[in-house]
Amino acid sequence: MKKYFLLIALISCIAAFAQTKETYRIGILLDSRADKSEQLLMGLKAEIKAVVGEDAEIIFPDQMLLVNDFDVARATQNYNKLIAGNTDIILAFGQVNNVVLSKIETFLKPTILFGSVNKDFNLFDLDKSTVAIPNFTYLVIPHS
Repeated sequence: MKKYFLLIALISCIAAFAQTKETYRIGILLDSRADKSEQLLMGLKAEIKAVVGEDAEIIFPDQMLLVNDFDVARATQNYNKLIAGNTDIILAFGQVNNVVLSKIETFLKPTILFGSVNKDFNLFDLDKSTVAIPNFTYLVIPHS
């Protein structure tokens, strides 16, 4: 009888853990905030949650949305704050964040860079469709 009880208890524990969703906290780095960007940001969050669906819980904590106001030093501090915190994934937008991230050699957390850069920056090889840096990818277009 004890064997059956232990077996049922073990199966119950396995089943409970199997149904637990993974939670991902996403941090966002912005150069600035404006009314138009707020609408785009809300759309992006909704789109990410829709794509992930029921497979995981996606959280965008307010304290993990950081703005640098076009200040490189502040952009660096913001990135380091997300690295030191409990952020699971970092999304970065804007030219100042592009400059900061282009100088980092090792990415401790998955980081995705979005936006445009001036051609004279030469921060990334925009001719390549992939990047060989672990935990880093970019979706950047050249802009004059």
